[in-house]
Amino acid sequence: EVIPTEPLPDYPLILLTPPAHRFLNTTYGNVQALVEAEGGEPRLLIHPKDAEERGIAEGMLVYIRSPQGRVVRKAKVTEAPIPGTVVLEGTWWEKWAPDGKGINHLTAETLTDLGGGSTFHSTPVEVEPLRLA
Repeated sequence: EVIPTEPLPDYPLILLTPPAHRFLNTTYGNVQALVEAEGGEPRLLIHPKDAEERGIAEGMLVYIRSPQGRVVRKAKVTEAPIPGTVVLEGTWWEKWAPDGKGINHLTAETLTDLGGGSTFHSTPVEVEPLRLA
């Protein structure tokens, strides 16, 4: 199976999943002081250009969709990622997410063809506002 690592028509953004700064993998992810220092919950970092194109504002709940699944997070509109790239730190515990889902719902389980490494640092995604009925 080939896992895409480039943007796709239905998934035009690339998701990067670095670790949170104050956690060691998922260790310390339940220490309240560190969770609060990280902002209290995982947030999606999205460039202002990409946010504007999608009608996304700071703090808005958004769906992040990939070929593997979807999760809900609050948006943090920032120039930190380059346009076309979004960032969601991958070491948060699921209980801190608005929908209770971890980042693994977005990433593929398949290993790379070169070296058998993970493919979770270049997942094609789309982001859209969560519309409440």
